[in-house]
Amino acid sequence: MKALVATIVIAAAALIPRLGQAKPEFPPDIAHHLSASVVPACSICHLEGKTGGITVVTPFAMALRAHGFTDSEDSLNSALDGMQSDGTDSDGDGTSDVEELRLGTDPNSPVPGATTADPTYGCNLASRPPRVGWGAVALSVAALVILGRRRRQLARSAER
Repeated sequence: MKALVATIVIAAAALIPRLGQAKPEFPPDIAHHLSASVVPACSICHLEGKTGGITVVTPFAMALRAHGFTDSEDSLNSALDGMQSDGTDSDGDGTSDVEELRLGTDPNSPVPGATTADPTYGCNLASRPPRVGWGAVALSVAALVILGRRRRQLARSAER
């Protein structure tokens, strides 16, 4: 019985979502790789600074993907190098994306000198409380039901 309960608890813990799914290390990685003085905002890749996977739709993010960016620092650096080599200008303002990042301006905005800014939420998902998935809740309830039944069985056998 203890093994069953332990299995349920471990399975419930595995189903609890992680604190964040965005990669907050990518903006500093970009700044470091390009020797930029300003770390770009998450909104250079994510729509409105919301860092869910389906929000990676900005022109700059699409250019990164077109240059081979997947989900690693190596592919990020390689994509940035490719964009620098071919002078990619996602917003068509005459300044390449890589140069805009070095200058601390937004590679998605055709407005000269526009800077990026994120909302007060999104990038730093570590400050958000963890969300419990429904699977974890269901397994926890199942474990409580099993424990309750076991206690009742023990109480009945003790009465006899």
